[in-house]
Amino acid sequence: LWAVYLVLNYSEKKKLFYLVVAGALLSIAFLTKIVAAFDFITLSIFILVLEIDSITKFDKKEWGRHLKIFIPSVVFGFSFLSFFIVASIYFLTRGAFLDFYQAVLSQNIDYVGDQNHFILPMGRLIIKFVLLFSGLIFLIVRRKSIGNNMFFLYLWMLLSLFSSFFSQRPYIHYPVSYTHLRAHETVLYLVCRLLLEQHKKFSTDTIYTIYTDQSYSKC
Repeated sequence: LWAVYLVLNYSEKKKLFYLVVAGALLSIAFLTKIVAAFDFITLSIFILVLEIDSITKFDKKEWGRHLKIFIPSVVFGFSFLSFFIVASIYFLTRGAFLDFYQAVLSQNIDYVGDQNHFILPMGRLIIKFVLLFSGLIFLIVRRKSIGNNMFFLYLWMLLSLFSSFFSQRPYIHYPVSYTHLRAHETVLYLVCRLLLEQHKKFSTDTIYTIYTDQSYSKC
């Protein structure tokens, strides 16, 4: 939210400092939750569209001046990558870059394929991307008629919905914070864990047999 506030301030005051701080905040958020990337994409599109709209007349002879519209986006992008780069260097020097990469990126991306199969392995995800790009094009085309504030709100809502339905997992993930273990814990595992916690004085190899309606299970 602070990043959004700073970017909106930039849209009025045009100070790159706001983008530097906003990008750094999102960089920290990205290290703890990968879905912050969608907020970064939202703000990046908003910044670029603002700069494009600032050009009143396009002149082929002034390419250098027109290219300056990309400077805010580049500054924002580098700021977003800043803490990720610092963290990468730190874990690389510690010989743990692979673990860092898996924890921050690969393990979070792997679940995308969960239940997204539709004709093709990622069929549903492809449909979502098509809907997303269609919505983006519609908003960009209509941005002048709805104003900058409403354009940003609709843009943010569109990317937020896409991130929420990125995977077809049957359990809630984004609105509620769970640890990896608790999020995947079934009723049977929960009962087993509680029993083990109540019998800590016994060996951890103790096997409890839990009766279910269908069969016997061991934990």
